[in-house]
Amino acid sequence: MIKKILISFMSLCFVVSMFLAFYCFFKPSEADTTAVLRATPIMIIPYGTLSDYLTTSGDSSTHYLFFCRFDSDDCNYVQDTVMKSLDAEQGSNLFDIIEYVDVSELENNLTINQLKDDWGFNTYPAFVAISNNSGELKVENYLQWDSENPMSTRELKQWMVDNKIWSGLFEEKDEVVLMP
Repeated sequence: MIKKILISFMSLCFVVSMFLAFYCFFKPSEADTTAVLRATPIMIIPYGTLSDYLTTSGDSSTHYLFFCRFDSDDCNYVQDTVMKSLDAEQGSNLFDIIEYVDVSELENNLTINQLKDDWGFNTYPAFVAISNNSGELKVENYLQWDSENPMSTRELKQWMVDNKIWSGLFEEKDEVVLMP
């Protein structure tokens, strides 16, 4: 009788240990949510290569850039709230027309004031239109982040309309205007 109880107990221990081993082996790993992009940029341009990229892109070209950092709460807000609602409204991904510039290296090197020196704006996230005329880069206009007054969907939409890259409807003083 004791043999049967001992064999049953050992069998139970074996089954429990196998269950535990399989559970640990097949347990899904937790996703690193900080590495997940909010909206998916088509191309990411490191800040250090931006000038070369813009000057070699061809004459008479205009680039629409989104200066940001992946781990910035302000950037995540703009991507998750402002850009996401405009994606739905326009019916396409804004990163098809707006290029992502990663400013992480400026923050890491404590040279964030270089944005002002190079492009004329102070803070990020920022949307910037830059034209290339025979190798000379010119900032046409920009929409930058203000911590006192966060960027709105309406402001970004107006910036896109001003740059003629908005293809959806635009409401202007209670009128609906169809943009080309």
